[in-house]
Amino acid sequence: MHPLATKFIANIELLAEKENCILWATDKTLAEELFISATFQTLWGHNPCNIYRLHGVKDWTAYWAKFCGDSDYNEILNRAANDKHTVLYDMQLKDGSKELVIDRSFHLTDNNGECLLIAGVVISTTKKNFNENKLMVISDKIDAISVKYYKLLTACYPASQTKSSHLLNQLSEKQLIICKYLFSGLTAKEIAKKMDLSFRTVEAHTESIKQVFQVKSKPELLTLALEKNWISINL
Repeated sequence: MHPLATKFIANIELLAEKENCILWATDKTLAEELFISATFQTLWGHNPCNIYRLHGVKDWTAYWAKFCGDSDYNEILNRAANDKHTVLYDMQLKDGSKELVIDRSFHLTDNNGECLLIAGVVISTTKKNFNENKLMVISDKIDAISVKYYKLLTACYPASQTKSSHLLNQLSEKQLIICKYLFSGLTAKEIAKKMDLSFRTVEAHTESIKQVFQVKSKPELLTLALEKNWISINL
């Protein structure tokens, strides 16, 4: 029995419902759907049970052709080659209307860097007043959800429970988001502004992060993150 067919599904479903999003997972070739949350039906009116019966790229392509165009589908396929990939496309709802969605995927890997599966988070939005600032807010929300989802998936897959993931799992959700900003080159003041936190709070979290990773400076933390590929694991 596949790990995602266990009790962990209940926890994933609860996360999707709480965050009002759709969570999904496929095999590493995108050829077979392993899981899609029930919110796929409650939010968009599509029956997720249809997906479980699909096996093979041909069927999978035909299925998605109902909901998005060929160019969007080709862009979706790019997630197989990228550790982290974001796609914006129009999802066709059951009533025939369309809704703009942001679909971000990440790879779950083992200790050798081999991809175990591809998982993702989907959040719907509106085209009205959609701009770069709104996209950044939604992007941060997806990152936060991805952190929680990643932790649930590592619990399902013993092979993914490496020293790297063990260290990452010791961090809080807020600390993981701070890590993302540190890895992207932002200063503590810039992070504080983006997260609506005080400078001292960000610095305190940064010190805790360095203690977990057993490093003495931010440059040393970044070097370690690059060596261990932590930057692309789930942020």
